[in-house]
Amino acid sequence: MKKIRYMYNTLKHMNFAHFYNRIKYEVFKRIRKRIKQINKKTYTIQFKSYHSDYNICSNENDILKANNIVKNKFCFLNIYEHQFVNNVDWKSNPFNYRLWNFNLNYFDYLQDLITAYTTKKDVMYLEKGLSLIDDWITQNIDVYDPNLWDPYVVSKRLINWILYFDFISKYTDFEINEKYLRSLHTKLQYLKENPEYYLRANHLIMDGKGLVIGGVFLEDKEAVSKGLFILRTEYEEQVMRDDFHYERTTSYHVEVLEHYVTVYLVLLRNEYIDEANEIKGKLNGMFVSLYNIIMPNGEIPLLNDSTLDYPIKANDLLESAAILFNDPKYIKYSGSTISIYNYKLFGEQGLKVFNGLKPYLGFNETNVILKDSGYYIIKDRIKEGDLYLLFDCGDCGPDYNLAHAHADSLNVILTIGNKKFLEDSGTYTYQISSERDYYRSTAAHNTVTIDEKSSSQVWKAFRVAKRAKSKMLTYSDNETFTIISAEHDGYTKVLDKDKIIHNRTVIYFKKHGFLIIDNLYGKINERHSVSLNYYSGENFKKRKQNSIIFDNSNVELETNYPLITENVNISELFSIKKQAKKVNVSKNIDKNNIFVTKVILSDESLLDYEIVDSELIRIKHGEQLYNYFVNENSMVKG
Repeated sequence: MKKIRYMYNTLKHMNFAHFYNRIKYEVFKRIRKRIKQINKKTYTIQFKSYHSDYNICSNENDILKANNIVKNKFCFLNIYEHQFVNNVDWKSNPFNYRLWNFNLNYFDYLQDLITAYTTKKDVMYLEKGLSLIDDWITQNIDVYDPNLWDPYVVSKRLINWILYFDFISKYTDFEINEKYLRSLHTKLQYLKENPEYYLRANHLIMDGKGLVIGGVFLEDKEAVSKGLFILRTEYEEQVMRDDFHYERTTSYHVEVLEHYVTVYLVLLRNEYIDEANEIKGKLNGMFVSLYNIIMPNGEIPLLNDSTLDYPIKANDLLESAAILFNDPKYIKYSGSTISIYNYKLFGEQGLKVFNGLKPYLGFNETNVILKDSGYYIIKDRIKEGDLYLLFDCGDCGPDYNLAHAHADSLNVILTIGNKKFLEDSGTYTYQISSERDYYRSTAAHNTVTIDEKSSSQVWKAFRVAKRAKSKMLTYSDNETFTIISAEHDGYTKVLDKDKIIHNRTVIYFKKHGFLIIDNLYGKINERHSVSLNYYSGENFKKRKQNSIIFDNSNVELETNYPLITENVNISELFSIKKQAKKVNVSKNIDKNNIFVTKVILSDESLLDYEIVDSELIRIKHGEQLYNYFVNENSMVKG
């Protein structure tokens, strides 16, 4: 019965088109047995890919990866390594992890073989790539399998094969024969007939990318036109007015932006000038939103399903923006030399632009408001370093697809310089497991959990049933303080009887500290267990019953109830756990209640407070007194 309720509360947010396309996909997946072969021979001999130059040297790790591939040894998702004894079994799933099999069939590793060849000049690497492609065609070209012929997988494989054929035909005496062209045309036709309208989101944009690049290479104008149509319409649907991607995950914002960049380069270099300029016009806003959300240490905040290395490092993508728009602010977090990623994209011309830019070394202290995403970011420069606090005041994502959402409503992230004082727990796995459930749960984030339930019902690997809706209430900024208030209704939906609103206010008294005020109010007739959690990437010591002080820092955190600390694991990279620290405040409540967290950045005597009652908190900042009215989310001098 519980599963039925979860299914109902997931599906009710889908419209007729979503249902129709999902049912169509599920039916075809079950009845389809063969793949129709397309016997076209056309392709563009003068095709110019989005890779401009391969004249690069690999490091030892790159060579090791290529040597492993030669031995049929594949490692995906950082740790999952498997070696095939004889031929590769393309349907194999040795770890019962669908994403592993997807990676096997993406063929991203062809780029590792190319890189090894350009370094070692050993044709063995190129021959291995062709051997793998030949083997895939022999085993699978006309046999349907839902993993191998998943449209997202087909799109990635099509692009990777095109890049590979393009390279070896230009740098060796290899010629693309009918077998390879038939396979490429078959994949392209399959993509034309099966774009992922049942999923949309980043998957459909990948399909559009595959259609454009495949269409340009194979001289299929219908495919190019259909791909451009998808990229246009999905940009309008998926990129919000604040220029952030609607799944509200930093990693998928990076992925979608990278897709548009590479499509732009292919169109430009193959003389689709008008279409290229149209795509370029969509890029800068997305680059600006990515630049604004980057933390002072140059890393992305791990919002929803995000990892530091997927799909590429955000800094590399910002470096692309610097070269495309000749804008030095985007290389603030770059090294002194151009990255390998961008040298491959732009070659000597890109290197010249990069070397001509003078990096901006300052810190933009202006607060950032991504209103549609719900991300409010406080920035300042203090004695400890560049301060960054992100407050998540937004919804989970697009209601019809919350595959990459976490139950993280009203989560906060705090970093100063390179130190991660309050950190998101990240994303460990996409595999259906207790760990997947945990990392998506409210308990894994810097916010409030009631009765050990998440504020949104995350379930399976990529589903959400009842989901919290957030409301932005207050944003005010002046010379002395910034105040941001929001609330969500998740606990009016997921609790058995009572209906509790979680209201959170963040007040930043500039240079001195924060107050984080959690107000739980509503229909409360029963007793509830409440947990307030904070995760930190920094070590700390317990100072008093209700406070900690961070090592090698003046920063302190104090709560209005006793706290406990423990060692925990977070995950900044797929499949890899990292030890961190956790602060937990637990209390049973049977009426409206307030939790206050004080974060001291300098002299603790400059910031103090007194909870007068459930409606009023008196705050002392230096010599100034304020009255904070809890129910009104407002503060006035007192």
